[in-house]
Amino acid sequence: MTEGLNKRINFTGYDARRISTLIMSANFGKVPKELAIVGEKVGFKVKVASGNVFYDPLQVSQFSNNRTMSCWAQDIAVVMPDKKNIITQKSYSSFAELLSKSMNFISTLKFSDDFQGGNMFFIKNSRGNNDILIGKSSIDDSNSKVLKKLGVERIHVIPQMDFHIDLAVRPLDKKRIFVADDDMTEQVLINGIKSINKYLKECNTSFPKSIRYRLILLRLKDALKSFRRAVKLNKMATTQETVSILKENGFNPIKVPGRLYNVDCLRDLRHEINYMNSIVLKDTLGKLVYITNKSQFDSKVGITPKIAKEIGFSFESSFIDVVSQYIPRENIYFIKGENNLIAQYLQEYMGGIHCLVSEIPL
Repeated sequence: MTEGLNKRINFTGYDARRISTLIMSANFGKVPKELAIVGEKVGFKVKVASGNVFYDPLQVSQFSNNRTMSCWAQDIAVVMPDKKNIITQKSYSSFAELLSKSMNFISTLKFSDDFQGGNMFFIKNSRGNNDILIGKSSIDDSNSKVLKKLGVERIHVIPQMDFHIDLAVRPLDKKRIFVADDDMTEQVLINGIKSINKYLKECNTSFPKSIRYRLILLRLKDALKSFRRAVKLNKMATTQETVSILKENGFNPIKVPGRLYNVDCLRDLRHEINYMNSIVLKDTLGKLVYITNKSQFDSKVGITPKIAKEIGFSFESSFIDVVSQYIPRENIYFIKGENNLIAQYLQEYMGGIHCLVSEIPL
C-alpha cells in the first residue's frame, strides 16, 4: 500500500485510479486488442491467459483460447488494493491461482460462488483507507468478517438494481458515483422521437428519404413502448432507492441514462444498452478515463452517423453529452469486439466489458 500512503495527504479520489494491467481469461472476440489500443493511449497494458501463460495481444497475433476457464475475469478474480491477495469463487479458482502465481501475489482467497467481483467495488475513503461498495445479495455475516480482516474499514451495502451492481452503478472519484436512471433513458428515447418529428416537419426531404426517417421514428416508438413495459416488470431496486442509500453513506450519486433493457421470463434484465458496466481509471495525467460497451441500438433503429448529424440525435451521443460533464470526451471509449461480441454478451449472458477483465492497480 505504499502508493496509498504516499498519496493520503493529497487524497481526492474514490475508486478511479491508475491501472497497470487489465487481465483477461481468454482471447474472446478480439476484445483484448481493442482494449490494448486504448491502453497505449492512456497508460495500461492488457494480458490474456492462454494455457499457463499470459500474452500481450498487440505482440502476439495468434494464441489459443483457454476454454477451461470462464470468459469472465472480474467475477472470478478480484485483485485486492494491496496487490497481495485475490478474491475468487471456489468453482473458478484456476484462473485466480494462475494470476496469483504469475503476479507473485501472496494468496488466493476462495469464497462461495455468490460472492462475485461484479457485485463489489473496492474504493478509498476520505482517510485513504479501503472501503467496499457491495450489492446486498453478496453480503452476509461471514463475508463481512472476512473482508474486515483483509483491511476493509467500512462495508457499504447497496440495493441490487441488477444481477450485479456493476450493471447499474459505477464509482468515479471524489465520492461521485454514476447511477443508471431509467427515467433519463426514457427521456432520451422521447428526445429522439421529437428530433425526428422536428426534422421531418422542417426539412424538405425526398419521398424515399422521408420513408426511411419514418421507419426510424416507428422503431424508436416501439423501443420506448418496450422499455416502459420492461421498467414495470423490473422487480429490482429502483434508482431512487439506490441514490438514497448512497447519499446516506456519504456519496454523491449522479444519475445517467446508462441502460436500456428488456425483462425475460425469469425476471432477468437483458441489456440492449449498458454503459454502466465499464472500466474507470485515471490516465498518466490524472484525468478520468471511461471504457464501456458499444451498443448496436442506434444502428438497429437505423440511425447512422450521417443521420445522427442531420437530426441531432443518437443514444450514444446523448450519453456522452451527460457524462462528458465529468469525464473528458476524448477519454470516453466504446468497445465492441468482433462481430459486435459485447452487445451479444450483454443480451445473452448479462455481462460486458467490466466483467471480462481483472484490474491490476499500478
